[in-house]
Amino acid sequence: MKPVKDKRALDTSLLDIVGQVIELTWGYSVWWVIADKSNRPKLQQVLESYPNYFQATFTLFQTAFFVSAHRLFDYEKSSISLRSLVQSLETSNPARAAALKKRLRDNDDVLRKVLRLRHNVYGHRSKSVSPATEFARLGIKPKDMKTALQLAQEITVELALELGVRNSTLLADKFRRCEQDVRHEAFVILAALAKGEVNE
Repeated sequence: MKPVKDKRALDTSLLDIVGQVIELTWGYSVWWVIADKSNRPKLQQVLESYPNYFQATFTLFQTAFFVSAHRLFDYEKSSISLRSLVQSLETSNPARAAALKKRLRDNDDVLRKVLRLRHNVYGHRSKSVSPATEFARLGIKPKDMKTALQLAQEITVELALELGVRNSTLLADKFRRCEQDVRHEAFVILAALAKGEVNE
């Protein structure tokens, strides 16, 4: 698929990107509830009571994060991604396109870590490097994942503004609410499990 050129195609592509960013936000938020060590005193008992379930949840949401982030920040020019949408602004608003490209370049070290992990661990499995070795070699940390998430959200809002979306501020609020709501719901579920209120 070629990068979008006309406004109608850009509108459609941005709508798809918004959905992907929401999914990335949900997935990261659930993953971080489990991964955040500051939550361990509250969660340790329930995590130990359902170890297989929470290991699966942790692993699958972590996998989904890197696959989704790769799709959003794909360098492939033929893909519909944040990069290709930014490139599509070159004609209509070269100044904004240049500013957004700079944002991407400024975060290139983090994004390349994310994309490399997807390539060597989650999208494919390297014969020469184990997942643990690749994580250690790249030195990726939760704050890098958060940086990628926030960048995806912020660039999506900027693209919406460029398209004349009047509620671009509401879009930023929507991303924040998605994160807050899924975090709240995760703790509600964990509390129910801890009380034994969930039965098979």
